[in-house]
Amino acid sequence: MGKKPLILIVDDEWAIHELIRIQFSKDRFRVSSATNGIECRELIRKEKPDLLMLDIVLGEEDGTSLYTDLVMEGLDSKIPVIFMSSLAQDRPPAPLSKERKFALIGKPFDVRALTQQISDLLQPDSR
Repeated sequence: MGKKPLILIVDDEWAIHELIRIQFSKDRFRVSSATNGIECRELIRKEKPDLLMLDIVLGEEDGTSLYTDLVMEGLDSKIPVIFMSSLAQDRPPAPLSKERKFALIGKPFDVRALTQQISDLLQPDSR
């Protein structure tokens, strides 16, 4: 049996880290977390995540700019990303396609919807 996929959560809210860690560590995933861009970069240097969950409003940082910087610094742009934001809470998630490796999910989020997004993004044919 291979290694479990690694989900890297980058969010400045402790409760989000704990909810995701508790929910997905018991499933078929490993979970790592960072509260800012510096911690995120350190974790990415240690081990490449299979999926990145990134808060759009990350304290003083902009999560979308952080993602752009990470890709410019060498992060594989094919790694799926779930952007999270309380500003997106009333938006339904956009459907995935073979070309699409991003998802947007509102906070607070439905754990079942998040589980489905993660499963869809980690499918080999969706990357």
